[in-house]
Amino acid sequence: MLKISVLIGTRNRPEVVRRCINSVMMQDYQALEVIVLDDASSPPMDTTPYVNSRYPVRFIRSDTHLGLAVVRNKLIAEATGDVYFIIDDDAYFTEADSIKKVAGAFHTNSELGILAVKIIDYRGNTIRPLTPHSRNQLRQDQTLIDRPHRISYFNGGAHALRRTVLQESGTFDEVLMYGHDEIDLAYSVLGCGYEIFYQPDIIVNHCPPPRESGKKSETAWRLYYLTRNRILFAYKHLPLRYTVPYTAGWLGWYAFRAIKTGLFTTYLKGVRSGVSSLKKLQRKPASPETIAYLKAHYGRLWR
Repeated sequence: MLKISVLIGTRNRPEVVRRCINSVMMQDYQALEVIVLDDASSPPMDTTPYVNSRYPVRFIRSDTHLGLAVVRNKLIAEATGDVYFIIDDDAYFTEADSIKKVAGAFHTNSELGILAVKIIDYRGNTIRPLTPHSRNQLRQDQTLIDRPHRISYFNGGAHALRRTVLQESGTFDEVLMYGHDEIDLAYSVLGCGYEIFYQPDIIVNHCPPPRESGKKSETAWRLYYLTRNRILFAYKHLPLRYTVPYTAGWLGWYAFRAIKTGLFTTYLKGVRSGVSSLKKLQRKPASPETIAYLKAHYGRLWR
């Protein structure tokens, strides 16, 4: 029986993370460990409600704010399972056999490196599935939402990783800090010859609370990192024939959004940070085999 490590990072959301942990406690799977990292919550997270939990919950804490990629890597470093299931604190399982299905997927497919699940996003009055496909792909084929198949990337809110694969591919790139760390890892795993699979019968609900920060500051923060990390991702992973159109297309789109929202200075800062951070990365262009996989399984090479 494969041991599954459920890994949860949280910060200043005690009620939200409690719902997440409770959904793990209802899982019908014996070989399970749960690790929660409190990313400098103020006040520190209260762990007493979990003393007599069905499964042992191990808590670790950072007194300084680490950021998403670092939190995930620290959780991975603490885990002892064969498979790591990483789930956001504002997400939760809907069925008791979800982890059992995760274990079954990795047990039956030795080539499986990353398992993506169906995430149902509840945001305001909107309910929509978050699947590892572009809007254009879903418009062309709506069956992708409910059909299991190989894919080329995954949504970070809930996903499973094989431990031995990460030992080959490496973990989340902390240079990226926010955004594109998932697709960066996906390309690294594919480059090691493993596959990514979407299993829609494993369902996770994602219910983010209203954001506390102002709308414009939140938009600026996201614009900065998305602009920065598009440059870094393209440089690290894409062959030259894809790097130029990919980067030009995305930077043009972000420039348009920056002008529209009055954040062009933020956009320029993101471009400058992306260019100056290139020296922190080792370029590893995707191989012809990886490119072929991406083209066959809904990869994003041009946009």
